[in-house]
Amino acid sequence: MRFLLFFLSAMLFTSTCFAEAVVHPRPGQEKPSTSFWKASLLTLAASGAADVHSSLGRRELNPMLRSADGRFGLRGIAIKSLITGGAIGIQYLLVRKAPQSSKYAAIANFGMSAMFTRVAVHNYGNAKAAPRPLIPLVKPEANFDPVALPSGF
Repeated sequence: MRFLLFFLSAMLFTSTCFAEAVVHPRPGQEKPSTSFWKASLLTLAASGAADVHSSLGRRELNPMLRSADGRFGLRGIAIKSLITGGAIGIQYLLVRKAPQSSKYAAIANFGMSAMFTRVAVHNYGNAKAAPRPLIPLVKPEANFDPVALPSGF
């Protein structure tokens, strides 16, 4: 199950990396290269997938990303994927309209990749959260009788 979630999140991160706008330059005008930006998309996708993989099953401090039991789960994966996918989508539209801005988008992607990689390294250093018991472990009193009614009834 963990491998499936990792694989699906990696596919989601990398699915938009290979989208390319078909822009026909004017005659005599050369289209700026966007290969540096495309390489930065791959690093962003890989670091995002590493961040998600390093967080799975661990205690999450961010209340927006944690599930009901306090761990990082599908909700966190969806939110992180939307953030990364949104950034890639906006950059795609920007680079399609103004290809000369691909250098600045690539620098932003490498910055986000560095941040995601730092978080992943930190998460891999933390221990996994212990499984929570379904029933709270409470020691009953010595003379506890579950059938007897309390006095006064």
